[in-house]
Amino acid sequence: MNLAVSTCVRHRKLPEWGLGIVLGVRTGDRKVDVFFENHPSNGTVTMMANPEMLEVTSDPPSDKLAAYQEKLLRPARRSARPRKKALPAPAGTFEDSVDRFVALFPKGFEDPVYLAEEREYKVAAHETFCRLLSREIRVELVREQRVGPMVDAVLQIEGETNLISPFEKAAFRDGLQDEKASLAFFAALSALIDAPAPSEALFQAYVKTVETLPVLRGRVFTWPIATLFPFLASPGVHMFVKPVVTQAAALRLGLDIGYESAPNWDTYAGVLKLAETLKTRLADLGCRDMIDVQSFIYRV
Repeated sequence: MNLAVSTCVRHRKLPEWGLGIVLGVRTGDRKVDVFFENHPSNGTVTMMANPEMLEVTSDPPSDKLAAYQEKLLRPARRSARPRKKALPAPAGTFEDSVDRFVALFPKGFEDPVYLAEEREYKVAAHETFCRLLSREIRVELVREQRVGPMVDAVLQIEGETNLISPFEKAAFRDGLQDEKASLAFFAALSALIDAPAPSEALFQAYVKTVETLPVLRGRVFTWPIATLFPFLASPGVHMFVKPVVTQAAALRLGLDIGYESAPNWDTYAGVLKLAETLKTRLADLGCRDMIDVQSFIYRV
């Protein structure tokens, strides 16, 4: 299925999502980024370019779609006064979310489409992390202060996923150019993921090293960047955080994760509690780990 940027589409199985517009095309893995005007996350969705799921339409983009696309293309403006974003409105109930997930993937977390679109590439990235940055390799590289191989490894691992935005990718690459800051980052990351369980001291020490990565463009101190590598290193324990959809999931379950825009332990502890709650409640659908939890949150 050949799709181009700005093509309008509809989801065949979830017509309630309304009209969508293609914002990005990934020819390598046949995936597309689509913004649907009524999607619960109010953000871009990544999916396979599958004609059984997506239907190309000749409908012109709505005002909402056109405005969203224009916003992405518009240069960001800096504000002298930081603004706190309002919490997203909950998109229905938890049961509504389960219904949407099953409509997408009738066989739950074992559905072949789910495995192809959401799980397999994340598992592959986890396996790459274990191969390139095993505990033994990391201990040796950190001890010898050999930053280059670790930088190459994390960039390769990140490149196998589509979890952070192009702007975050660029900022993270910039930050890793500083060897001293990078060495501190890898040492703190290793301490966090090698621990039997996450702790406040280890997480706070780790995110401090993320915050101090020097960047010339974009922002590096974000939840997606801070949580990506713990998640890929240990998806049985750590959670990847996309702020908007994660807050929406918490609201649907009536949980307060104490969200703050800057990565911090209190919020992360709330996210881990949310993830464990979802994992338990999704057990009947075959939920295995935080990869399944994160995918569920993102897709509904």
